Amino acid sequence: MTSPDLALERRLNRVEGRVRGIKQMIADDRPCAEVLDQIAAANSALRRVAVQLLRQHALTQIKLVAPTGEEGAPEHELAAIIELADRQKR
Repeated sequence: MTSPDLALERRLNRVEGRVRGIKQMIADDRPCAEVLDQIAAANSALRRVAVQLLRQHALTQIKLVAPTGEEGAPEHELAAIIELADRQKR
């Protein structure tokens, strides 16, 4: 496993722990505002994972496509990466 993959795994482990904490908060009947704050934090952490994953993907794909010299390949790959990024905003 590469260093960037390990970093993603660590982030996901933290998100997983946060979600377990949210489940426990609900079971403990904690105030709604506290639970919602933790849900927002978990969502934010997942968005950071998505951004990091997309960054890694983009760098890898650009490195693979650039040296091929294939007509339109970099533009096609960049369009696919932009589409992935756009889906993350939804």
